[in-house]
Amino acid sequence: MRYWVLENAANDYVQIHRAECERCQEGQKPQPGTWIGFDSYDQAIEHCARTGRPVLQCMLCHPERYA
Repeated sequence: MRYWVLENAANDYVQIHRAECERCQEGQKPQPGTWIGFDSYDQAIEHCARTGRPVLQCMLCHPERYA
């Protein structure tokens, strides 16, 4: 997976990361929420839109720049 979405229901947002991001670590980094992996940025964005939650881009890895 190249992109990971953190679904944080407790804080009501979803956040997109690149796989190599230190905050994500291929979806293995412990975070409050659930990691879901995607092969493309477009797939990640589509999933985020379906959640109805605010969509955040990681400010560390900037996944939108690599889409």
